[in-house]
Amino acid sequence: APVVTSNMLKFFSITVTDGVAFTITKTNSTSGQTAIIMIINSSGGAMGAITWTGYKLAGAAFTGPANLKNHTLTFVDINGTIRESARTSAEVDN
Repeated sequence: APVVTSNMLKFFSITVTDGVAFTITKTNSTSGQTAIIMIINSSGGAMGAITWTGYKLAGAAFTGPANLKNHTLTFVDINGTIRESARTSAEVDN
């Protein structure tokens, strides 16, 4: 059976404080590793667009959350390809 260790799961929160577009870039990961990324909008309005470099989003494009809301996405590294496996279906209050 596979062994699940704490270093296989990484959590990141990104608090957006302005409307400037930004990029989230894949860095070192290990096959089988899961990354959970929470995008928190505290910009006072619409946040800038996100470019996902090295990530494969599932289906629909990602739309940033409204001010004072957040979205969480989960990604899994499958042999070097970072694939989205889940995301919140609705915005969550900060």
